[in-house]
Amino acid sequence: MVVKRNNQEIASLKNTLAEAEGYRKNQQQELEVIKNQRDILAQQIVKKKKEILLLSEKNKIAKSVRKKRHFDYLSVQDEIAKLKRAIVDVNDQIRAAEGEVSVIPELKQEKLKLESELNKLEIKARALSDDTMVKVNIHNYNNLMKTQPEVYEKIKKVQNLAKKLIAKSDEVNMKDKLIQEKEKL
Repeated sequence: MVVKRNNQEIASLKNTLAEAEGYRKNQQQELEVIKNQRDILAQQIVKKKKEILLLSEKNKIAKSVRKKRHFDYLSVQDEIAKLKRAIVDVNDQIRAAEGEVSVIPELKQEKLKLESELNKLEIKARALSDDTMVKVNIHNYNNLMKTQPEVYEKIKKVQNLAKKLIAKSDEVNMKDKLIQEKEKL
């Protein structure tokens, strides 16, 4: 009987030992899974840190560009203000000369010359004003080019037409000068 009981106890201990070994293997597998997850998370953290550094650099560059564009914008605004003052001065000169134009033919020619200069200054002021808006909103144009290419193309066409208009205006002014010189002869 004692042998039988010892055999039963040995069988029970073997069974318990087998269960413990199975439990140990399960724990070992879970440990490997956790280590793998830890390694993956460590790689993701390194990747995110690199992304953060890259974004930080891009942010610094964007701030620098923004400061330069702001300075450029202020410079162009000053130029526009000067041109507007010049336009006002030319308009005052034209008004002052209009009273005398009816009397002296030379003053008529001076009036045409001043009007031509006024037109040039207005066109230049308008072009600088448009150019300022382009520089200020360049990021909007880039976004517009990506999201709405049809509208972007139309804006480009308008800008090209404006350039052509300025060129034609200069051409007309040159022809006016030639006509005035021929009238003097």
